[in-house]
Amino acid sequence: QRFSDSILEGFRQFAATHVEKAQRLRLLLVGHVNPGLLDQLRKSGVEVVATGALEHAASIRCMAGSDWLLLPTAQGHNADSLIPGKTFEYLASGRPLWVLGHSSTEVWRRVSELHAGRLCDPAPKTVAAGLKELVVEWQAGQTPAGCTREAVFPYGRDVLAARLSQLMEGVIAEHRQRHGAKRRSKVAANCREADVGVPRSCPHESS
Repeated sequence: QRFSDSILEGFRQFAATHVEKAQRLRLLLVGHVNPGLLDQLRKSGVEVVATGALEHAASIRCMAGSDWLLLPTAQGHNADSLIPGKTFEYLASGRPLWVLGHSSTEVWRRVSELHAGRLCDPAPKTVAAGLKELVVEWQAGQTPAGCTREAVFPYGRDVLAARLSQLMEGVIAEHRQRHGAKRRSKVAANCREADVGVPRSCPHESS
């Protein structure tokens, strides 16, 4: 869904312009792939391997064995704020992410903070140039590493669950504080009315 026509055209331009380097590139697609997209990718001139559905452990091995992990960002309304769920497994794999999108996206902000990858504008010319750069680096043995295990630790389930618990406890405490303040204010108002002769009861204030 995130593999736009612009990105497809970038792959075509790369394969047409850099024939020798295109022969060094293999695009591995793990899991279900739209048949129409698969056909267009194969016609682009780049070698494409589609595994079909795999067990989760096998897909993780594919991630860890890849040189780069391709991550096109979301398209359309509110796209900048969306983070694909696969992002966090990609980060945990320790491999670098090649993010096709814009610097304004939340997913790139996360990847950039962790020094976990590279951003490429999804325009055809920049995609083609970016693919060439990836192959040149690979041929020279200069493919960078992804983020470290320590860097991705704050996104672990245990850590996120603890942060969520703290957030909820804070919300509950604030609600109780506000509710208590409103009740004390109401009690005080009733007492003031009683002092000026208004026939209303003045309940005892309690915590």
